[in-house]
This record gives sequence, C-alpha cells and structure tokens, in this order.
Amino acid sequence: MITAEEPTMADKTLTEKLTVMLPHWLEHNEEHIAEMQKYLHALETEGQTALAGGCSATITQMNRVSDALTAMLALLDTPSSRH
Repeated sequence: MITAEEPTMADKTLTEKLTVMLPHWLEHNEEHIAEMQKYLHALETEGQTALAGGCSATITQMNRVSDALTAMLALLDTPSSRH
C-alpha cells in the first residue's frame, strides 16, 4: 500500500507551526514553573530569603509567559485553546 508522507514542519504554514509549537512551549514552561516552585519551597525552608525572593520573581515572570502563550494559542482558535 502506498501512503503519502506526513508533511514536515518545513512544509507547514507559520500558523500550522504555531498550532503545534505553542502547546509544546506552554507545557514545557509549566514544567519549569513546577520545578522552580520546588526550589522556592526548599529555599524558604532553608531561610534563604534573598534567593527565595528571586525565585518567586522568576516564577511570576514565567507565569506571565504562560499567559502570553495561552493568549497566542487562543488567537489561533484551535481546539486545544478551548479548555
């Protein structure tokens, strides 16, 4: 049976690429946030307030990145943006 090859990312339009990449970037960023939260709790437990403050500020920025990625995904009007 002859089957057509799956189009590569190079063959896709920019919108098609973003439809694939945005959910990936969002998930990846959320994984980083979860990891940073573990560090934050450990730093707080150790009483390292300056580092904990920096970690907390970083988490805030990472959450803003997730919000921006989610907004972009919604603009694409893909099924994965309708959570």
